[in-house]
Amino acid sequence: MITEIDKVKMVNYYYGMLMNKFLRILFVTFFCISSSAFAHDMQAVSFLKMRNYKKAQGYCLSLTKASAQQEACALLIVRHAIKHHAYNALEKEFICLCLSFQTINTLKEHVLHALHGTFKPLFYIPYFKNYLHNHMCVLSENETLGRFYDFPEVLKVLYQAIDFTAQETQKGNIILFHGQAAQWAFFQNIYREILSIKTNRVLSDDFIALRFNQKTNLNSAHVYDLRTNGVTNYNQDRFNIFFTAATPFQNGKGSNPYTYLVYNSDQSTKAGRYAGSIETIFEDNGMKREFDLLVKNNPILFDELEALYEAANKECGDHGNLIALSLPKKLADKLCYPTESGGPVRPATINGKEETNISEIIKHYDQTGKWLEFALILAPEILDPFKAQKAGVIMKYFGPMITNNTKKYQEFKNKLAEIMDLARYYYVLRTKN
Repeated sequence: MITEIDKVKMVNYYYGMLMNKFLRILFVTFFCISSSAFAHDMQAVSFLKMRNYKKAQGYCLSLTKASAQQEACALLIVRHAIKHHAYNALEKEFICLCLSFQTINTLKEHVLHALHGTFKPLFYIPYFKNYLHNHMCVLSENETLGRFYDFPEVLKVLYQAIDFTAQETQKGNIILFHGQAAQWAFFQNIYREILSIKTNRVLSDDFIALRFNQKTNLNSAHVYDLRTNGVTNYNQDRFNIFFTAATPFQNGKGSNPYTYLVYNSDQSTKAGRYAGSIETIFEDNGMKREFDLLVKNNPILFDELEALYEAANKECGDHGNLIALSLPKKLADKLCYPTESGGPVRPATINGKEETNISEIIKHYDQTGKWLEFALILAPEILDPFKAQKAGVIMKYFGPMITNNTKKYQEFKNKLAEIMDLARYYYVLRTKN
């Protein structure tokens, strides 16, 4: 007969067996996980021992996304690269991954150092950090890095700008950046079509109209005076210069190209936005008659065009655009000077001496201060598409909508082509008579 004591003993026995089995399973599982993690670490270490950063980064990217294991592996690779001064070995996709880890502050600091080496001359540590500290949202540095990564569509565009910068830098050119609201690219599209009609020539894709007419009072003497003395009469010369920066992150709120790209804004007023501006572009370029005929047949024609453009931009995050300008050094030295708000000459201090030559300033860019703008003088080599092409000037838009050439943006372009084909017909008819 089984007593109560025997029952208790049996329960304890089977409970002990179950617990022993459970603990063994737990130990084996923990050992396997630990071994797996250790194996992963050893895999990365073996690549790093051979200084094969490409395979190490590829391996890290293949791990489970956003896992602790991937984060630890990324940190291991970046620290190794920093220790051995192998900044250039860190690739864009890997650095993008690193920026997604918002819990490891030290990793972010390493990535900032890596950016200094990998993306020079586009990213310089002081200016990247200045951007973080002067962000429009006034966030702390670490929070701002999180916000920086919140815009993957903008990061993708920046990486394309990086490739362009590297390509043009290898040619020995000077690269400058300007951020602006998306509305200006809308006007630019119309102006390009008008120029094409007026000249009966196809414009290069490497040209961006920085002003919407080619009227200029600049002769060689005036250009030299501006380059030497800067703007002394703002009302007279403000339309003769174009403010730029040497990196997208240069300067704080109000003069930072990257913030204009992200937040679809700039210093120019948005009041009225498109109202009246389209008619002015036609009128300033001698095609007011064609505009009147277009809107006579359809009074809301350009409202419909604007709606297509706005819808296309909102689909891509409602961002602005970054303009990258590549100028041969000789031309840049002739047409650019360091400046600040208002357009005066503001020399940079290089090796303890004042310097206004842009080539020398860019060469020693790490010595410049937090604020530094460059005025680009809008001579014919910049405003005239055919003279710009001959002078070796290249201008590119970098923005999520334009760069990706989305379906909705193509719908806008097709509608614009339809309108401007009709404008061309009216223009040819008028000028033949």
